[in-house]
Amino acid sequence: MSEVAILPSVRSFLDGGQRVLVGRDWLAASSNTMIDVINPADGKAISAIGESAPEDVGRAVRAARAAFEDGPWATMKPNERARIIFRIAELMEARAEDLAQIETLDNGKPINYARGDVAASIGAMRYYAGWTDKIHGSTHSVSMPGDFHTYTIKEPVSVVALVVPWNFPW
Repeated sequence: MSEVAILPSVRSFLDGGQRVLVGRDWLAASSNTMIDVINPADGKAISAIGESAPEDVGRAVRAARAAFEDGPWATMKPNERARIIFRIAELMEARAEDLAQIETLDNGKPINYARGDVAASIGAMRYYAGWTDKIHGSTHSVSMPGDFHTYTIKEPVSVVALVVPWNFPW
């Protein structure tokens, strides 16, 4: 990333060391161990992250379950969900260069590719925000005596913990 000067905001973020996000809180990993984040372009550490352990996954799942059962999202109107997701896209757009620089430093890809990844991610957030009021079930007549029908409704079922692929980080 020699052709682009690292922004002070990026340097400040990287120097802070990264914790584990559980619910709304940034916590120290239960292992109390930090792992260096290595820039593959030069092999140097750019930051450090908390090494999550099974206990951290458990804390995250418990926080997600509490949010799922008692938080506002489950009963929130679709337009309110859309507003929040659109706001995330706006915040990403406002910090797009920071995000692109962090992405480049983290995985070694050229800055212009990282900028494209961030732009695509912002577009994806807006796309999915537009879907919040377009997820519908269906109603079907059934072949039974009388006037009966069946219907489906799409709704979240539970909380899951996932290890997701990172071949396209954003």
